[in-house]
Amino acid sequence: MRVDRLRILDAIEQIELISAFSQQGRDAFFGDLMVQSAILHRLALLGEACRAVSPEIRELHPDVPWPQIVAFRNVVIHEYFGIDLDLVWTIVVEHIPALGAQLRLVADSLTE
Repeated sequence: MRVDRLRILDAIEQIELISAFSQQGRDAFFGDLMVQSAILHRLALLGEACRAVSPEIRELHPDVPWPQIVAFRNVVIHEYFGIDLDLVWTIVVEHIPALGAQLRLVADSLTE
């Protein structure tokens, strides 16, 4: 449980960084390779943290889209040449904030 909580906290940290890097908006994301790279890197780390969460915790929290998070990590890492930046931006603005809230609830449910 302790390791799972640390992984969840790491995932939350990645979400906070993604949110910070995306604050300049869509134009900055599409126009600045460093912003794109930073967000994509943090999305990969988010996926890695979630990939390492135990199956037991994933089963206890089926509302968290674990498979999709890990699958997107795999795309960022292994198929980076085919990344759809419009999809990435949609994920950042439409899904990341809600995911952060979900993962905070998961972290709160775990004891240290």
